[in-house]
Amino acid sequence: MKTLLAALQLLFVFTSLAAPFRVFDATAKKEIALPSPDVRLHTKSVPQGEYVLVRGELENLRGDERGFILDYRIPLLSANAFFSNGLEESVRMAGAAETEGNVFPVAAMSDNQRGVAIAIPPSQPCEFGMVGCGNGLTVRLYLGTSPKPKRFPNRAPFAFITYSIEPSGGFRNALSKYYRFFPDYYTPRLKRAGLFMFQMKDRVPPNVDQYGFDMVESQWDSKTLKSAIARDEKHGITTFPYMIVGQREIKFLPALPKSYEEAMAIYDKWTLAGHKGHALTKENVASEGDIHLKQEVESSACKTRDGKYSIVIRNTKWGENSVSFKINPNPDLPSPSVASYALDLMDRWLKEYPQYDGLFTDSLGANWPAVLNYRPDHFVYARYPLTFDPDGRVALHNELSHYEYLETLRAKVRAVDRLSLANGVYVYKSQKGRTAKVERQVKNKTFNEFIAQAAPAEHYRAGAKLGRFFCASLLDVASCEFGVRATVEQSQDIRVLMGKKHFAYLNYHWEDAAKVEEFVNKSLCFAIFASTSSNFFTDTEYENHPHGYLRDKKLLDWFVPLVRQLSRAGWEPARCASVNNQAVSCERFGTGDVVFFTLFNDSNSKATCALDVDLKALGFSGDAAFTEIARQSALTRSKPGSVTLELQPKRTCIIKITKS
Repeated sequence: MKTLLAALQLLFVFTSLAAPFRVFDATAKKEIALPSPDVRLHTKSVPQGEYVLVRGELENLRGDERGFILDYRIPLLSANAFFSNGLEESVRMAGAAETEGNVFPVAAMSDNQRGVAIAIPPSQPCEFGMVGCGNGLTVRLYLGTSPKPKRFPNRAPFAFITYSIEPSGGFRNALSKYYRFFPDYYTPRLKRAGLFMFQMKDRVPPNVDQYGFDMVESQWDSKTLKSAIARDEKHGITTFPYMIVGQREIKFLPALPKSYEEAMAIYDKWTLAGHKGHALTKENVASEGDIHLKQEVESSACKTRDGKYSIVIRNTKWGENSVSFKINPNPDLPSPSVASYALDLMDRWLKEYPQYDGLFTDSLGANWPAVLNYRPDHFVYARYPLTFDPDGRVALHNELSHYEYLETLRAKVRAVDRLSLANGVYVYKSQKGRTAKVERQVKNKTFNEFIAQAAPAEHYRAGAKLGRFFCASLLDVASCEFGVRATVEQSQDIRVLMGKKHFAYLNYHWEDAAKVEEFVNKSLCFAIFASTSSNFFTDTEYENHPHGYLRDKKLLDWFVPLVRQLSRAGWEPARCASVNNQAVSCERFGTGDVVFFTLFNDSNSKATCALDVDLKALGFSGDAAFTEIARQSALTRSKPGSVTLELQPKRTCIIKITKS
């Protein structure tokens, strides 16, 4: 009854405003006053337990293609209100200019007396911004309309929720409630936590029991594949076969094309004979040896605003000189499409190898999904709203097309009690419409991964920080290839994307022992499974190398039991604690009688840190027992709920709190 009353109060306050909605025509670059003769806004607000659900549609009565920015604002709570849209973000709002975040569709406004949050459900993805300023808290939707979509011609559907949070609770409290509102998207389902096994084929590493899940790449070699599956079954490792749907590419070209026109001339003449004599790779095994490649490109490849295919001209270790096409994997595109072939192939894999525990999707990061797709024939099949570019031209964001694919894949695997795993889940800075070029040094030889490829802006706010929040909500397990390059900020972002669900860093660069130890400690702070394997670029195996696993054995024997313990306890964004040192990251794991706090010193010198815990907020009555379990570090008690300890540089400690 209490939560229903709170929801009704929110509904009354926020829907009784004279004009909570604002509409801006991003194509014509002008404000639209509602009611308008050519734009209609339909909304409905319904209390749903602890939150109010607002559903609506923005309708373009002219029937042409237009981009709209739709704002819904909650007025400033007080002159003392703060805005937060990240774990470590808190911005005073009174008199401030706009702060807009485009990564996490959850934001909070709170002061010492009240708190309110606004969020977009994981089932209603769209291009968005969460905005705080002197006028209040705003959810901003970047919506495109077109007569083409079957599901919503000339309309853009949307949904968001509003709810109360604790005074001064901020983003962490808002996020904690968000996960609780949508448990189907944030409940861990991986049966056994552990390191991510990759590039291992059928080898049995000496620490095989420290692994939790495996991605196999050997569909073309049934003997190796069966041996790998048998190993995983014996050791309780969850097995996923490799699949990629975001790109299709012609490989092993005599030379790199120097222009789009040259690339397309080569593509027009390309046949499978060009792959003759080259070993199969996991990428073209996932497309059945590229036997349908031209059909897939014709039906599914994304296009730029000038009608050209979105391509990347590159030289890679696996495909040498290549032209890669960015693909829309929406399963609703007419067959034959990339999604129809991929889903059919995976059905056959599951039938042939019933031991598979789920299905894997590669490359969800800042490459294949990170593009606007201007194909009108693809607009027809969109399940979720279109958006627009910085000029207001309507397009599909390929991130949402990947969401559509993962949504279908998730339903498929759950129907047979299996899991979904994906790689490339992270946050990144998007392009500003410039040329992108990335080079990596491999044994003193430049490895040109991306060659002078035009990278158009993929959001109205060109250059904004973007991520894969909605895609991550559909996954059971995820990873990315940051390895030893991972930062504290990236680790915080990943924890928000996944909640309590399992995540692994994949690491190829393990030659520097000091960097590996820092990487492992940093990962421990956020309960991320720091997973190292063969150096992908040099084909040097990690597990039997004197400067690889044989060097790191003691470190991993320390790390794996601890990270498993934290993972089982589960990450809790609302810390109910504070630290007095800005160089120290602090996260909480667990509820009830046992709670853990991780502390990572990201500085290059020793740091003295005081951890102050609100025992009452954690549900503890009276005092509690504090123990440091990672290093048996000495703790100094000054008062109930407070301890002080010394942290070594780039090291993590874990404080275990138990009821006295």
